[in-house]
Amino acid sequence: MTPEDLVAGPRGRRLLLALAEPGATQEARDALFDASSRRDPYSVTVWFRGEPGSTRIDGPTQDPGPSHDPTLRDVNDLLLASPLPAITLPRLLSALSTSTDATMPWQEPDGTDALAADPAMRRALDRLAHHVASSVPSWWSGGAREAGTQVEIRWDDVPVMFDLDREGIVSELSTWRYDAVRWEAEQREQRRAHPFVRPSGIWWSTPPRTLAWTSRHLPGLWPLGLSLQEDDHGWQSAEVTEVTTPAEARVLVVDGPEDWAALCRTAALDVTATSGDDWERSTGTEERSLGRREDEQLWVRPDWSHVAEHADAVHVSIRGYLTTAGRAIDLGDGRASVLAGWAPDATVWFVPQVERAGSLRTYARDDDGRWHPAA
Repeated sequence: MTPEDLVAGPRGRRLLLALAEPGATQEARDALFDASSRRDPYSVTVWFRGEPGSTRIDGPTQDPGPSHDPTLRDVNDLLLASPLPAITLPRLLSALSTSTDATMPWQEPDGTDALAADPAMRRALDRLAHHVASSVPSWWSGGAREAGTQVEIRWDDVPVMFDLDREGIVSELSTWRYDAVRWEAEQREQRRAHPFVRPSGIWWSTPPRTLAWTSRHLPGLWPLGLSLQEDDHGWQSAEVTEVTTPAEARVLVVDGPEDWAALCRTAALDVTATSGDDWERSTGTEERSLGRREDEQLWVRPDWSHVAEHADAVHVSIRGYLTTAGRAIDLGDGRASVLAGWAPDATVWFVPQVERAGSLRTYARDDDGRWHPAA
């Protein structure tokens, strides 16, 4: 990955701040917190005057006064003056987990994402990106087989419906497409009846979760999929098993925005009514809907039933996730799409030849959020 990759999208910028914050000066950490809180649309910070300074707790926002209102230039300069963080693979993965968990494709970006997106922060982020890029492993780009083994994760309290054969996969994708088209039509009718209501809808752009999903497991580390989840449901345990995948499988790799755009151009489903409101909020592109025709297609996602006819799997690399997720990806024809609901390094399979190669192993999450094999 290049430094430019790391600052291209909100998830890469959030990863950089997650790496920088623990080793930054106390003044820089305080300024980052304060500036982020002021930009958070859902901020609930109460300030109390005291010695030797102010104390904050959760509650309705109150203005602590100018002395606690750092400008973006202040935050940028304080981060520039802070020591650069030591970069190790566990620290990179921890920061990646923080960035993934902070993704919210159904609402406005939080204060930290909003702060990192401001051009006034660019010098500090560029410095971090140039420092970090040389330590990013090569397998963060490209396909799923460059390092480690592939594993399947089954979450605690999530029932396993069935293991699909080829006929079942085709049926599942057909049903998924039928439901997506039907829901879009219903939501358009709702828009006509209530044109000023903008409810949250289907914000994810993934294939059905009933298909086989895998992620990477590296020696000496936890299975990556355990800690890389958008909209983490707070699972405390999961069962993991190594799998084998077809050696000659046709795997489409999303390694950046252009790959996601190509998937959408090949075959797209209109989701303007079902996903558009969420995606406009989360990407800050509300102006796209101004003056649009009632039947105009503005937002799309890949038609996975069509993709499955020409590919055996789709893999979203970590580079692909960091450079693509959370952005409105322009297709060049007036339409756009968002990679949402995916996890970095995830692979979804459209073929039944994904077979378990070992016994199930249970992992548990400790009080610090780290995953370990259960005793």
